[in-house]
Amino acid sequence: MENHAIGLPGFNKGNRTRRTWQDGKGIDKRQKFIFASSIFARRTPYNSKEGESYKVSYDVHPWISSAVETDQNYIPNPEKPRVLDYTDGVLSKIEFCNQPELKKGDIVWISFKVAFGFTKAGWGPEFVPLEFVCVGRLPENISATMESNAWPTLDSSFSNLPEGRPIKMIEGS
Repeated sequence: MENHAIGLPGFNKGNRTRRTWQDGKGIDKRQKFIFASSIFARRTPYNSKEGESYKVSYDVHPWISSAVETDQNYIPNPEKPRVLDYTDGVLSKIEFCNQPELKKGDIVWISFKVAFGFTKAGWGPEFVPLEFVCVGRLPENISATMESNAWPTLDSSFSNLPEGRPIKMIEGS
């Protein structure tokens, strides 16, 4: 992806170097990538009309409302990531589901956009989440640690999928 961006005409007019942040080079930099979504967005003619209140598709926390009332240059981020559940072929807001939150062991599909940010120190990718979709859950007897060299482990009560029995396939689009 970066190689494609680098090849675009005018990509790095200032000839800045690639920041090492999230460059994926070296074992210490391949363990995780950070996704970030801003709480606030700069007020522009595209996201709010001058003199009018902002419009977003979600309930704004009172602290956020208070902050934007104090500083009219910002509004709550209209692109707040959605958290959804996918069950029986239907997407639903996770707060309306049997398990109204993501938990350890959930299998989550993430849609995101990548932007390339430039600073005086250099350039690098910025991963911005759009949606988190719970598409499945691991059995409770499977666990994983956050240690960089650990793989998921199985406890003694885990049994492999039984041979000769039908299983339900989940197909993506």
